[in-house]
Order: sequence, then C-alpha cells, then structure tokens
Amino acid sequence: MEWTGPEAVGLWTGWRYTVSPSVFTKVFTIDVPEDTLPAWEAYLRRCRVSTDPRRRIGAIARLNPVKHLHGTRHRGEPVIPREEVMSMIRNHRGIYAEASRLVERGT
Repeated sequence: MEWTGPEAVGLWTGWRYTVSPSVFTKVFTIDVPEDTLPAWEAYLRRCRVSTDPRRRIGAIARLNPVKHLHGTRHRGEPVIPREEVMSMIRNHRGIYAEASRLVERGT
C-alpha cells in the first residue's frame, strides 16, 4: 500500500496542510495492488473501517486499485513520490491552494 491523494499531501507537508470533506470524517486514500483489493477490503471490515463513500461520520478508506505501486517512503511511511504530489497540488489549486510551499524535501 501507499498513501495517495490528500493523505500524501498531508504526509509530504509534515501534516501542516490537510483537507477533509467534513470535521466529522477522516478519509484515508490508499493505493493498493489490484490483486490484493479483496484482502484489503476484508482487513478493513475486520478493523471496522468503512469503505462506503456515502458514509459521513468516522473513518473511511478509499482504496485505489493499481497495477503497480511506484511510491517511496517519507517520514517512514509508504507514499506516492514527491513529484506526483507537487503535480496534484498544481492541478488542484482550489483544493490545495499554496500547499506546494509546505512540501518537504527528501524521501
């Protein structure tokens, strides 16, 4: 697995920039190898973490099945590469504003 989406931005900014659809919800966006998707869904069910996008309160996991993980490690966590995060920030200024100034160097 590797963190992607808003969690990747949060991790690469040292959690100085975070976004959430609601103060009552924490969404975890994760890339997982597509062949492990059923195992991840079962694991999250056992941990009582919802994958239902309609849920509006509590923790929600958004699983993105991918053919290959291509991430790196930052602050000890598996995450998409810095360049990908910078591109995401530039392409979605309405969500991430000037978060690029907070993105840390290194892996």
